[in-house]
Amino acid sequence: MKKFSPQTIYVNASNTTEADSLLREHMSDTLSDWEVKSITETKVLGVLGYKG
Repeated sequence: MKKFSPQTIYVNASNTTEADSLLREHMSDTLSDWEVKSITETKVLGVLGYKG
């Protein structure tokens, strides 16, 4: 039986179709099995870098 670990991945894209395409391109060389359960638009406007 396969065990899956849910992940949330944020993609900077103009729309959900572009986000799907970018994600699939980025994950294309991944050795493990993966699948996209859903793609939704968020209200995240930006990400700030943090150096700890």
